[in-house]
Amino acid sequence: MSNAPDVRFPASEAAGKIAREAPFVGSSAPVLNNIQLLRGLAASVVVFRHLSQEGQLSMPISFGGFGVDIFFIVSGFIIAYVASYNSSHFVRRRIIRIVPFYWSATLGLFLIALILPFVLKSTQADMMLLLTSLFFIPHHGPNGVEPLLMLGWTLNFEMYFYLFFAAGLLVSRTYASVVAIGLIALTALLVKSFAPDDSVLQFYFANLILLEFVFGIFIYWIFRTYKIRAPRLLFRNAFIVVICLSFVALVLQEIYIGVFRWRGLTAGVPAAFLVISAIYLERDFGLRSGGRFLLNLGEASYILYLVHPYIIYSVLRLGFVGVEQFADVWKWLLIVGCLGLSMIIAIGLHLFFERPVMARLRYWFIPQKIDVVDRRHEA
Repeated sequence: MSNAPDVRFPASEAAGKIAREAPFVGSSAPVLNNIQLLRGLAASVVVFRHLSQEGQLSMPISFGGFGVDIFFIVSGFIIAYVASYNSSHFVRRRIIRIVPFYWSATLGLFLIALILPFVLKSTQADMMLLLTSLFFIPHHGPNGVEPLLMLGWTLNFEMYFYLFFAAGLLVSRTYASVVAIGLIALTALLVKSFAPDDSVLQFYFANLILLEFVFGIFIYWIFRTYKIRAPRLLFRNAFIVVICLSFVALVLQEIYIGVFRWRGLTAGVPAAFLVISAIYLERDFGLRSGGRFLLNLGEASYILYLVHPYIIYSVLRLGFVGVEQFADVWKWLLIVGCLGLSMIIAIGLHLFFERPVMARLRYWFIPQKIDVVDRRHEA
């Protein structure tokens, strides 16, 4: 390896990528296809987790919670990466990326709970829970720390990280990442010292899972500073091996250790090696994911993650009563079918709802003379 303070792709190549691939005016930050692959992978394994273990199938093999850890590390990397090219209107961009679909899904779920409560298992039409969910406010609800939309708890972590990073940008664009890390650490220390052990503040602000955003920032710093030059074949093969071993480690740690308070390390460390290996393989060795379906799945991963519980639980509860009695072979076929259905619905929602809504909101609320961050770099 050799030191290289700036390893951005050539401007002409970046401009070409944006012109060919982004439907919105983008920043100069080059698209990283392998990041899209990781997002699609992360969302898919979470769907598998909920299908195989929590969807009444009770399969002997179940894993996938580590998809959340991959998401958080990718988020830390992408926020630092894109901000190094264009940090203007950071908060506005993040709100446009996260809020429209989350609010639509949350309000839709609230209406179902209000009008057709018998369709849902435990979700209630709680007005206080609705308000705290919409505005990402820590709150103990009927299902613990989860907001109204079950998997929205991860968005709370995301929004808090964005808040820390936005504060860092107010101090210095160059050192925004450093400031954000310092604020994460300081907030965790204060909450750990003064908030009750079982409080929702402890869960959100003193949780080791926050380390995964920091890992993502570290990966960006390494990626920015070091470029692989030689011996290329050795490093390429090493990265491929690291990806395989990291994935195996993530599966094994979840099966034998489980998701608990140390997941920021037990899942975060192998997930970090997975992410850094994938992005180096793309930039320095040209090994990148391809295919329209995989890229669309990566772009739709946010929607897939949020809505899949309601898709798969509806299918299983309404269409397959007594599914727990099925033979394993039929259960595996059902898992594949539900996973495919969830992917198709998520991609459809992305293409025909999320993408046009975000384009319109960016047009309205972000000055056109300022480049808008490429949608595929919106973590």
